[in-house]
Amino acid sequence: MGWRKASPSSRRKTPRVRLKLVDLRPSQILQRLRDGTLDFAITSQQNTQRLNLDWEALNRIRGVVVCSTDNPLRHSRSLRQLQYANWLSLDEIDDRSSQFYQMFEVNDIHAPQRIIECSSVMLALRLLRRGEAFMTLSELGLANVMPGALNTNLVQVKVEEIIPEYPIYLVCIDRHSLTSPARDLFYSLKARLAVSELALPQV
Repeated sequence: MGWRKASPSSRRKTPRVRLKLVDLRPSQILQRLRDGTLDFAITSQQNTQRLNLDWEALNRIRGVVVCSTDNPLRHSRSLRQLQYANWLSLDEIDDRSSQFYQMFEVNDIHAPQRIIECSSVMLALRLLRRGEAFMTLSELGLANVMPGALNTNLVQVKVEEIIPEYPIYLVCIDRHSLTSPARDLFYSLKARLAVSELALPQV
């Protein structure tokens, strides 16, 4: 993605600035922004006005529902058929802005009761392969984390309901209040990510 091109350019311009990257769940990222311990973030968190942050929409990625190839409910065609199945959620269950919550809300379906929270994508996918559970993930995230997964261990569940897309945002408290190096990197990423193709690798 655009990060690979934007970062070296920023480093050449400000070689003495220390760059620190962290990998967190969207809700944790937003908390760090509010705490002032992050300058800005790239996130797939839904843009909710109540957070009162500075959002820049960049792109969208299709969401999918997946399960293991051995799951007996893998041929289900509706989320309603899966309400009593086991589910894995990468975000907090009561996070109304999460992809998991939104998937059921936009389709006017009660969220399932049997949910395991797991903030680690790798661990969640391992649990998914070994159990009879379902989860939602972006196509790009699945392809990047587990290349070839949909050809071997996992299968997409083609439900008839809407699976919300994953919005990609740059977000900060106020872009005009960023330090000069952070602001340069913010705008460099904005330019590159907005025009880049978030393409799936060939599997």
